[in-house]
Amino acid sequence: MRSLGAGWAIAVSLSGCLVAGCAHTPPPPSPAQPQPHSLGETGLIPPRLIEGSCALAPPDPKEAEAKHLSGVFWLDFVVRADGTADSIEPADAPAIFAESGKAWLSSCRFEPGTLAGKPVDVRSHKVIAFRNPPPLPLLMGDEPPPFDPLDVPASVTPPEPIACAPLHAPWDGQYPAEIDFTVHRDGRVSDVSVHEGPVEIPPRTKELLLAWLDTCPFTPARYEDKPVSVRTRIVNRFPRDYPWGEAVQAFRERTAKIAAPSLSADLTPPLPLDCKPGHPPYPEAARQRGVTGMVLAGYVVEPEGNVTHVSLYNPGVPWILFRTVREWLVACKFTPARDSDGRAVRARTIQPFTFKITD
Repeated sequence: MRSLGAGWAIAVSLSGCLVAGCAHTPPPPSPAQPQPHSLGETGLIPPRLIEGSCALAPPDPKEAEAKHLSGVFWLDFVVRADGTADSIEPADAPAIFAESGKAWLSSCRFEPGTLAGKPVDVRSHKVIAFRNPPPLPLLMGDEPPPFDPLDVPASVTPPEPIACAPLHAPWDGQYPAEIDFTVHRDGRVSDVSVHEGPVEIPPRTKELLLAWLDTCPFTPARYEDKPVSVRTRIVNRFPRDYPWGEAVQAFRERTAKIAAPSLSADLTPPLPLDCKPGHPPYPEAARQRGVTGMVLAGYVVEPEGNVTHVSLYNPGVPWILFRTVREWLVACKFTPARDSDGRAVRARTIQPFTFKITD
């Protein structure tokens, strides 16, 4: 009877499970994980990469080095409260670079982001650029000063980007902007500045844009079949419904800050007031080598009497002579040009400076 009772109890228990479905009852749900915080939240102190915790940049894949492949993209990831990075997702990354970028970032350690003094998970991003430009000719000698954007002669062949990755700037046209930069004689890019239109460019897009430009070696500009340095400009595409009136006005206001009228009969010309010495000194290195020439320099005299925007109008002259003229002009103080009402105004002037060796 005791065994029968035990068997009956088991049977009753099993039949109850079958009716209630207890054999298939799911486990209780685990507590929901809090969503990572986003950069820019009020009171959030963003995470910071710990210097020395990983290499300064991800290593270039050997295939990319061999084929001179460049690329730029960003990695979306989460910095956990313990300082590790996970959930790493490359955004529009070429496959050849994606794994290298992910492996590098996962090896890095961060000071975690904090909110109200407590470490929290933060969703972050980082722009990654791989730069493997083709070899460019090595140019010796002094680096010539770049042409001022207002004074580039029409006969200058403009620089052209080569091997940019991707070929065009990584934006979709909804953020109107102009990017000014210098292209040197060896194709390097430097001194990049971004002029936004009325629509502000998000920091992430601007960061990506600047990283992209750094992947672009250029064929240098040429003047009289010689490579020269120039300031150049990229203007992005504007959407069809963009308020052109605002954009044009913003551009005019910016250019008005650097534009200056040339001297005319309506203006009293600026005159040197305090220049030491009274003329550009002959560079001793040029004198010893018998270097002579005439420098045709253009420059702007500001209402305060200082000189800005010194540029060269005859770039065939030895650069050492122009550099001397430029340094002398910038150190000078002028009486400013004045209009018919006697008001000090900006004025652009052109002046020759001759260097010749006399007995």
